[in-house]
Amino acid sequence: MRAALVTLAVGEVPETRWSHPVFRAYAQRHGLEFVVIDEWRVRKGGWFTPKRKRAQFEKLQLHRLLGEYDRVIFFDADILIHPECPNLLELVPDDCLGAVSDEQADGGGETWKRRDDLDRAQKALGTLPAERAAEPYFNTGVMVLSAGYRAVFDPARCWPPKGRWREQTGINYNARSDGVKINYLNQGYNFSPLVDDHWQDAACRCGGSASGVWVVHYAGLVDRPRMAEDAPCFLSRWNFPPSL
Repeated sequence: MRAALVTLAVGEVPETRWSHPVFRAYAQRHGLEFVVIDEWRVRKGGWFTPKRKRAQFEKLQLHRLLGEYDRVIFFDADILIHPECPNLLELVPDDCLGAVSDEQADGGGETWKRRDDLDRAQKALGTLPAERAAEPYFNTGVMVLSAGYRAVFDPARCWPPKGRWREQTGINYNARSDGVKINYLNQGYNFSPLVDDHWQDAACRCGGSASGVWVVHYAGLVDRPRMAEDAPCFLSRWNFPPSL
């Protein structure tokens, strides 16, 4: 089986100075090739879309990579991994797409934005089966993937013309439309500002098994300073110099 850890870093992505050493170490530990999507190939989103948003569509290069690899773990560039994190390929059956829900369990917070984006996608692309539409909207910053459903990422498909997170919503839509089973990992594998009560606690973010947090996602520009704050802790735990 050929497997890879894939990440996206098109253009200037300064946080890779912290995340890439950790990704390489994690990949080496679990026998994965390390692949960086660093070229503009998909070029979707329209020229009037902010460059940062257009870059997210380059995630669809996973379609090409899933033609080369049997299985892939995908991480956004703004992520740090605790060394106690297990091999995510072992947590997700190969007939499922593994991801973490981007909704709050009680439906509060900004859950409505995710539901609204999926509703918009259905109006543009077609209505999903009710039971699939009702499944939690997942975050695409951490995904465990298999080659069997690479069509979910096909850039040639129709993608949502409007929305806050068009590529993410399109992946959610396509997975449901194609009948792909979603294996929902617990929040500790994509720990983000969504978990507001504990997000402010550095000991929780960096705790690993002690806090049940193995993958920390500093989603959004507002949390880049927090990533810089945590990076020395993660790097030292991987035996890198904290000032790397």
